[in-house]
Amino acid sequence: MALSALKAHKKYKSINTKDKKTNNNYEKVQAITKIEQNNNHNTTNNFIFSNTDAVLKNINEMSIKKNPEIISKPSINKQFLHKNGHTVEIFGFYTEEKLILQGFYEFKVIKGVISIMSSEFDSFNTSHWYRVFSLSTDSIPVISSVLSDKNSVETSYFIDSEEICSFIRMLDCFLESIICIIDDFSSHSLLNIPESWSSAINIIHSSNFDNKIARIIICGPKSSGKSTFAKNLINKFLTGKYNKHKAIEGINYIETDPGQPEFSPYGIISSHYIKKPVINPSFTHCTLPSLTKAHFIGNISPQNNPKYFLLCVNDIFNTNKKNIPTIINTPGWTKGIGLELLNEIINLSNCTYLVYIGSKTNIEIVDTELILPSSVELLTLPSVHEFINTCRTIKTNTADLRALSIISYFHSINISEDNCHTNWQFDSYLLDMKPWIVKYDGDLNGIDAIAVLNTTLDIEEFYYAINGTIMAFVVADDITENNKNTWKSIITKSKDCLPILNMEKNPIDPKISRCIGLCILRGISRKSKELQILTPIDTLTLNKYLNSNKKIILVRGNLELPISLMINYKKDKDAKIDWNKAPYLSLENEGLGSKVWHPRKNIERPAMRI
Repeated sequence: MALSALKAHKKYKSINTKDKKTNNNYEKVQAITKIEQNNNHNTTNNFIFSNTDAVLKNINEMSIKKNPEIISKPSINKQFLHKNGHTVEIFGFYTEEKLILQGFYEFKVIKGVISIMSSEFDSFNTSHWYRVFSLSTDSIPVISSVLSDKNSVETSYFIDSEEICSFIRMLDCFLESIICIIDDFSSHSLLNIPESWSSAINIIHSSNFDNKIARIIICGPKSSGKSTFAKNLINKFLTGKYNKHKAIEGINYIETDPGQPEFSPYGIISSHYIKKPVINPSFTHCTLPSLTKAHFIGNISPQNNPKYFLLCVNDIFNTNKKNIPTIINTPGWTKGIGLELLNEIINLSNCTYLVYIGSKTNIEIVDTELILPSSVELLTLPSVHEFINTCRTIKTNTADLRALSIISYFHSINISEDNCHTNWQFDSYLLDMKPWIVKYDGDLNGIDAIAVLNTTLDIEEFYYAINGTIMAFVVADDITENNKNTWKSIITKSKDCLPILNMEKNPIDPKISRCIGLCILRGISRKSKELQILTPIDTLTLNKYLNSNKKIILVRGNLELPISLMINYKKDKDAKIDWNKAPYLSLENEGLGSKVWHPRKNIERPAMRI
């Protein structure tokens, strides 16, 4: 049996158990059993409640044996508040019983073991709460109990299934009911991975301990489930300690898909050292301090500059940690140039497994066009659409998901190495926030150069091309530090001394550079030669690079700034701007020629090919 406590931030959607008799028992409950401090001096741990708060203490096997009433039944009319205003419910359920919650909640395990997205959690650290964002835009994760060696003793002390109940400490006091019993889950998109996926995950996990380090490439067409499989595989490596193999401390995760990366805003490829299970949507952890190295591609696809993309990928492969498992996620571009890039990634990676996820028609690509070394073991798996009822999920296109990741990133606070959770600040708009003021000219300049990817502009047009846009902080070693004239020779300055770097003529070598984050160029002062910058990167990190001998370059790609970040429509705010007065924002259709032109310079005409 497993016991877990949950803090709810949003209304619980449903609970599902194997025992329908238990469900009926839940529906009959009208009031919660009052719990009092156990007067038995032999019991050392218990719950203590008052009218306004409850203190959740550690529960051990003896306390449950002496006082089984500490597991209580849910109530529609009563709530118990924790001292910090949060509410909690304790669920007890037998093996194969499942719990499905929709919303934002946190959980920790009091007794036993539970599983969620192939990760297993036990009661070893009862002081730690795990966050879960269970949203209708994604498949809902399922919490289930797992057998462990301890359960044979544990279950003998628990009361009958009909008496197993739950206690809730709610985070939101407006909740009118705690649990809604749903017998038919056909209308919900639940994330239950099939046996084929579980088998592949177990094969890869076990092979990592057979005298070789697993390096896994995950590939397949768009929306086939690559990221979902990667999360389950990460969780298996990090928490699979109830099998014969122990869990490991961390793994490498390499993201080569700039369109929908898992741990960063889009337009970036990166490597991360992951030490904790991943059970939430990508936009909730795009600022966590797991980053080991990143490069700014500046687009949702590597099609504009595939050569530079491969240079960045190769550099990331060479800089990640050795002797630990490595998971490599690839773009969903599996045709034409995309297929050629995938073959190059396979050759550069020295992978031991290639997992191809797709429909039966797409799997033919593996046999006919992918070039695999003899040392690579191929695993083909069905697409996520074949076992998840995605038609029941609220449709969210990739453009909306990218906008969501940008909004989440720029409203994040305290991005630093000490953060274990992403926190957001939405009570003020970006226009209300005070920007960084950085000089771009003079002895105290903080920015050494400004560049725009994949385009050629007149020098005096750069002000209009970069103002009010998303740009990347790129930090590079000064390869010309012993010859200052050489650095000056590759920089072109405008009339107002704006330093411009032509990256087509002088590309930045990925071996000596890295992207440390994104910013919004809020404004440019030509008179004082200053830039106004908004960024969620913490002060210590920025100061570390601003005061170093490295070159700091602001690079603009093709990342779009969501409209919600450009204006503040609340009348009671200081930075309130009317729609028709917002700079760089037009609601009118200007007709032919008004949209951005995206030339493809990497594709030559047949007559121009040698």
